[in-house]
Amino acid sequence: MEQEDINKPTAKNVLKFLFGLSKLSPIGVALMILMQLLFAVLTTTIAPIFVSKLLAQIAHGSSNFHDSITLLIGYIITLILGDVVSVRITIAIAYKVETKMQEITSQNILKNQTNKSYNFHANHMSGGIVSDSNKLISSIERFWDNIIFTITPIIGSVIAITIALSFIYWQYAMVLLFLSVSISLLIIKLQSSIFKYSKDVAIKSSIGTAYFSDVITNISAVKAFAREAYELKAYKKKINDWKKASLKEMRSVVLITGGFGAMMVIMNISAFVAAILATKYKLADIATIYLVINYTLNIVAQLWSISQITRNYIRIVGDASPMVNMLNEVIELNDPIKPQRLKISRGEIRLNNVNFGYERDNLLFANLNLTIKPGEKIGLVGHSGSGKTTLTKLLLRFNDITSGSILIDNQDITKIKQTDLRSKIAYVPQESMLFHRSISENIAYGNIGANKKTIKAVARLANADDFIKILPAGYNTLVGERGIKLSGGQRQRIVIARALIKNAPIIILDEATSALDSESEVLIQNALWKLMDNRTALVVAHRLSTIQKMDRILVMENGKIIEEGSHKELINKTNSVYARLWAHQTGGFIK
Repeated sequence: MEQEDINKPTAKNVLKFLFGLSKLSPIGVALMILMQLLFAVLTTTIAPIFVSKLLAQIAHGSSNFHDSITLLIGYIITLILGDVVSVRITIAIAYKVETKMQEITSQNILKNQTNKSYNFHANHMSGGIVSDSNKLISSIERFWDNIIFTITPIIGSVIAITIALSFIYWQYAMVLLFLSVSISLLIIKLQSSIFKYSKDVAIKSSIGTAYFSDVITNISAVKAFAREAYELKAYKKKINDWKKASLKEMRSVVLITGGFGAMMVIMNISAFVAAILATKYKLADIATIYLVINYTLNIVAQLWSISQITRNYIRIVGDASPMVNMLNEVIELNDPIKPQRLKISRGEIRLNNVNFGYERDNLLFANLNLTIKPGEKIGLVGHSGSGKTTLTKLLLRFNDITSGSILIDNQDITKIKQTDLRSKIAYVPQESMLFHRSISENIAYGNIGANKKTIKAVARLANADDFIKILPAGYNTLVGERGIKLSGGQRQRIVIARALIKNAPIIILDEATSALDSESEVLIQNALWKLMDNRTALVVAHRLSTIQKMDRILVMENGKIIEEGSHKELINKTNSVYARLWAHQTGGFIK
């Protein structure tokens, strides 16, 4: 698992991504900022002015009931407009804007992950990917909530208060502005040192989630091998690693925020000192002193929140980095800029001097050449690791070849859109994977929109209808995650039915009958021959009885085709590897 590569620190990329989401709703973002600026100016700057004027009137003995009520009403209206109206409007807009950002991002994540190569998903745990996806989606809301509801009011308050103070006590206004900017920069700098700890917390969290998901996904194996205690111990270790990382982060936060607290106390004290000096030297009246103290306390409260904001952003960057990096990664298998349309009229498959290896310096196929005639039924046999399944993956373009070409009806498959290519191939893999959906939905996945009659027809052909009918909910039965509620043979019959309903011109079967008993295999083979009728077929099999009737059988070893011919020809061939494999079988399996 390439965890370290995924989680490289990319704060700049993450912030660029999150800020870029504003393009999805620029007017909404602008309105939210405007409303929060209005909130800041009204509540932190204008509202205290009404109180200061009232205090001034009282101090000078010039207040009257009418003026006092007028000032009080002005104060109340200002607070209502700022603290109620503008905030509620912002919340309503934020709900729409942020959910739209999350909706589009969720769709882009799924699109990105489904476009990733087969190798990518083979090297990454699905639980970790899901965890990273969820963290990014939640980070979007936290990021924009901080921008709109915290950072914008802070900036608005500092600017408005500085301007207001400059008219009545400009010396103090300049000092307050200088302290505010200096302390803000210091806070951000010091808090940034926590980033490495927050990043480590995010990594450890993803590792723990991925491990948990892996255990649950393979719960049958856990129980079968009585490994509950073993898995719990291993999981405790990963959770303990996360806890240690979190405690390191916490200690750094406590140390740094303690320093911030001292700074805030100094600023509060300075406000009272300024008020005392202003009174002693008659630089300001009680109204001004009130504003100085009120504004200072307001600024201090805003600055104190910068510490939490910075910490939130560090955590947001740590949480969002893995998935943002995945979204920014170059897709290994790309469609051509101007793809050709796949037109299969005959179904001929040709491999010309194909070179391929999972490792650059270790080729599995070296100048492999193969021609499969239109409508020809080809069987592939050989020991594990000989290249049979790899060959099928190359035809499906799950991997790209290093050099050479693969042609279908003289069209290079790299010149065709991947979805277009795979739409013309019905594929039954070694592992019968099902969605946690109904049996009908799983079968119809090969032909979205297929009616119930067609679904039942292919289920009968795949010898699945009999067991489906006796299930409590019949075709509406949910099969469980990965089809866990069905037996291996039942799952495989559902997968075969899914291939049957696709009605594709090319068929690839990779151990399609490996999980079936002998009686079911005979019935399924009859269905498969109907499926392969007038179609080009490539069948991988360890159970040699599956491919006896193939037009041609290819025997593979170390990425090379070492023998080919019909079953009869290979059996009668002197020193035939195939004949030896056939002779060594017990119950139909290669030993």
